[in-house]
Amino acid sequence: NIYGITDMTCFSGLENGEHDFKYYGKIIVQDSKVYDSNGTIAGSNLTFDKMMRSARDNIGLTKEQIGSLYGENPALCLGIKDRGKIEVGRRADFTIMDNDYNVLQTIIKGETYYKA
Repeated sequence: NIYGITDMTCFSGLENGEHDFKYYGKIIVQDSKVYDSNGTIAGSNLTFDKMMRSARDNIGLTKEQIGSLYGENPALCLGIKDRGKIEVGRRADFTIMDNDYNVLQTIIKGETYYKA
């Protein structure tokens, strides 16, 4: 009954510092957070790989627990039955990662969209 969610934004993964965007203006990325030009937190800068490493390193969760936390449990919570885990009859949307949660391949609807 635990769900992995994020408030990451379209700015997630940017380097620390100031960034200018045509439609958003100036944002500041610092300490895994994104701030608007007024200093208000606009969301997280963490990406899922960093969150998964944190769940492993800081909480001690196993790969299976992390998979459930960020995949199966949120799908169940939202009543989505065709996603959340790899199983016959489910949509073939998934990411293949190495043991340190670096993305190796992304597959959406059975098609490879990214390969390291």
